[in-house]
Amino acid sequence: MIYVFEGENNLASVVFDGKYLSQENKDKAIKLESLPVDESTTSQAAILKADSKTGRVWYEYVDRVPTVEEVSVQLQKKVNELEQAILELTSIIAGGTA
Repeated sequence: MIYVFEGENNLASVVFDGKYLSQENKDKAIKLESLPVDESTTSQAAILKADSKTGRVWYEYVDRVPTVEEVSVQLQKKVNELEQAILELTSIIAGGTA
């Protein structure tokens, strides 16, 4: 059994092993056999939400902030594209072919 607790702004916390919970806490939890399917993508992150009044548990998706490494790779790719464009334009201006 999975125990899900509603926090501030419906943010959920999860306890996977009920042996660490008192009966009182188990009674307050939303009990599930499994969590909803996480359908996050590389551009969106899933945030687990819960509503203890309705017993509903769901994911909300937010845009994921790229890591420094991802931004660096994107910038390097753009720099390479711009360098290639400059070389082609320079060749055209000098009378050659691109």
